[in-house]
Amino acid sequence: MRGTTLLAAVAAGDAAAFDALYNRYRADVYRLVYDMCRQHQTAEDLTQDTFVAALTKAASYRRDVSVKGWLLTIARHKALNHLRDGARTRVPLDAVDEPSCADPYDFESLDLLRELTERQRSVVLLHVVYGLKHKEIAVMLELEPDAVRQTYRRAIAKLNATERTGGYGYETI
Repeated sequence: MRGTTLLAAVAAGDAAAFDALYNRYRADVYRLVYDMCRQHQTAEDLTQDTFVAALTKAASYRRDVSVKGWLLTIARHKALNHLRDGARTRVPLDAVDEPSCADPYDFESLDLLRELTERQRSVVLLHVVYGLKHKEIAVMLELEPDAVRQTYRRAIAKLNATERTGGYGYETI
C-alpha cells in the first residue's frame, strides 16, 4: 500500500493502517531525531510523539510532499522544540543504550561531514540517507527549492574537494 493510501486510511480511523505506517517509517523518523538529539531514550520518545501527532493530523496531510517527508518534518519540529526547550540532559556514556534501529548510514563516524555547515549536512543527509527530493527538503527546512539545490551542490563540491584522491564519488543532481 502506498504511503498516501495508508495515511488516508489512518485519517479514516483504520488502526491496521496506522500500524503499517508506523512500521514503514519508524526507522527513518527514529534515525532523524536520534541524529539531532544523540540520546536513545529521547529519540524513542520523540519518535512516539511524531506518530501520535501524525495520527491526530492525518486528515490535514497535504500532497505537496511525500508521506515520509511529512513525517520527517513533524519529527524535525518535535526534535527542535525539544532542544530549544533546554530539555537536553547529559547522560553518562555507560548509561546510553544501543539504538533500537540499525543505521546503515553511520555518517557521524565519518570525518567528511564535519567539513560541512549544519545546513549543508542537513540537506545532504535528507537527500542521500532519507531519499527526499529537493522540493521536500525545501518544505521541511523552510527554504526555497533553488536554495536547497545550491546548498546540495556546494556541499558535494566541498566533500569532493576535501578528498585529495579524486573525491568521495558523490554526484551532484
